[in-house]
This record gives sequence, structure tokens and C-alpha cells, in this order.
Amino acid sequence: MQKLLLDLLVCPYCKNKITMSISKGSFDSIEEGLFSCKPCNKTYPVVNDIPFFSPTAGHQGIKNQQRTYSVWWEKYHHDDNITDEHHSDLFYNSLHIPAKDFENKVVLDAGCGNGRFSFVVSRYKPKLLVAFDISTGLFQAQKAIQKSAGTSNVAFVQGDITNPPFRQESFDIVFSWGVIHHTPDTYKTFSGLSLLPAKNGTLGIYVYEFHPVYNYKNHWLILAAMMRARFLVLPLRYICSRLPVWAVQLIFQPIFYFEKMIGFGFVGCHANGPRRVKFNKKTYFSVVIDRYKSRYASEHQLQEVIDWFVKNGYGFLSIGKSPSVSVSGKKTGIPNPVQVSLFQTIEHDSSIDAYLNS
Repeated sequence: MQKLLLDLLVCPYCKNKITMSISKGSFDSIEEGLFSCKPCNKTYPVVNDIPFFSPTAGHQGIKNQQRTYSVWWEKYHHDDNITDEHHSDLFYNSLHIPAKDFENKVVLDAGCGNGRFSFVVSRYKPKLLVAFDISTGLFQAQKAIQKSAGTSNVAFVQGDITNPPFRQESFDIVFSWGVIHHTPDTYKTFSGLSLLPAKNGTLGIYVYEFHPVYNYKNHWLILAAMMRARFLVLPLRYICSRLPVWAVQLIFQPIFYFEKMIGFGFVGCHANGPRRVKFNKKTYFSVVIDRYKSRYASEHQLQEVIDWFVKNGYGFLSIGKSPSVSVSGKKTGIPNPVQVSLFQTIEHDSSIDAYLNS
């Protein structure tokens, strides 16, 4: 276990310092150990160098997410997906954080899943990269990164992103790609993560975009999308999130064949790309599990996310090109900075023209 990691970890409940004991192995490679918090009398196991801060989630919704994404990573992904070279382009195009910015920095991948972006960043020579997730995707991440890139500068921590076990202002860079919209309160989770970067540190996120994107001509289309979400998607998600994976797959079998026949995904198919990709059965059901078996899958507008950064004291925002909505910013420490000053520092992109000119 990296010594630097010990300085970052706190009890996720009371945020006090924790102490470690080792029952098997050594400090460099802990097979079995325990973190203890004296103020709240809680203990957290360490197994194979991974501290477990949420081995069993207390919140029923989070527990569902833990089960769902453990199955999702195990069934629909493999090691080759983790080490795919295209992920580095996707990472930069979305969050616009250059590789050189990670060098000798302390970095948190908040909700690493199976570790595809942790793998990318591990090659950028960070001082320490913490790959953090609640699901068993974390084990895939550890295995794949250890095999392909080594783990001398990578630590793996299991826990709940809505209650992270890290000291405030202890990271140079925190990023969370496609995760916080799968929590009970997306903004609350964002606000919690915003406390973790040090001053002048960087925070970057990607969240699902609400479609259609607003413009003054498409009010009726937006109304239709809202009706679809309220009367189709939410009831279906309520049912599916409480069923086993096999039952969800059974429900969507006829929907899949119908949508494939008409070439349009009104219910289950939200994947991007050509028809042969969208209606690849494995890809389709991967999206279904992500969107419907998941208890939470909120969607957001760019303007909304920009406001989150502003309210939490971030400026110098950079808007990603793909996918939307991807935003990163620097922690200025000034809540609600003057918007005109903020906008002058946003990297210009046609996708925000409407917002800047509104």
C-alpha cells in the first residue's frame, strides 16, 4: 500500500483520521488488514491491498447500484475494453485535461468502474492515482492495470462516491466520468466531490445529457421528451431496478427485436453510432442495464452543470466536445464568481453558443 494513500484516507462517516493494523502480509502488500475509526467505532477491512469502505451499502438505492454495476462490469466488459487505446482520445476530448497536467500529481478517478480511464491516466506519470469505485469493476481494474501498466503509482479503494473516504482538498485532480448521474442526488454528489481538489486543483465530470437540447424552436419536442421520461422511462426503471438482470433482459427481448426492425430506439436503444452498432445485441442490452436496471440515471443540460461549477467556486471552465455534457474547471475558491469573468475563460465551443448569448 502506498504511504501517500494513508494521508488521504479518512472515515467516510465522521471524516476523522483512521488507523491501520495488518494481520497478514506486509505494509507493501497487505493481504488482510483493518482500518479503524475510534471516534465512531467503525472498522473497514483491507483485502489484497484494497480498503473496503462500503462492502455492504447501507442506502437501499446505493445497494442496488452496487449490485447492478458489479453485474454490468462482469457480464458486459472484459480486459481488452479496459486497455483500448481509443480511451485516451475519448478522455481528452471530453474533459480537456492534458496528459502533462497529471505528471507528479495526486489524482482521483471517482467511480472508476472497470478502470479504463484509470489505465489511461496511470501512463501519464501521476505521483499517485486513486482508482475508486463501489462495484466489483474495481477488481477488474486492479487486475488489468497491474497486468498492463503496473501499479507502483496506482492505489485501489472501494467505497461509495456519495460518501467518499478522502480528506478535503487532498487531490490535485479529481475526475468522475459517467458516474454521478447514477446517484440519488446528482448535484449533492457533485458538491461532495468539489471539496476534494486543493485550491487551483482541477475537477472534471461527464454526465448524461437531456435530449433534446433546448432551443427556442423545439418546445413541443422537449415536452414530448419530458412526457416520455415521466410516463415511460421512470415507471419502467422503477420496475426493472427491482428485478434480477435475467428478468430485465427478458422484458427487453421483444422491445429489442421491434426497435431493431423499425431502426429506431424509442425505449431501449440509446447507444450512439451506426445502426449495426446500436442494434448489436450485446451493446443494446449493455445500454438497457445501464439505463433501466440502474435505480438512478438522471439527465442534465449544459447550463445546469456550468451552474454547479460556479456555485461551488470553480472557474476557467472547459467544455468538452464529445460526449456532452463534459465539463472541467479550476478551483478558484470563490463561490459564485461574476459570470462575465467566468464566461471569458470558457474554452469556446459552438455547443455553448446559445447559453453564452442568452
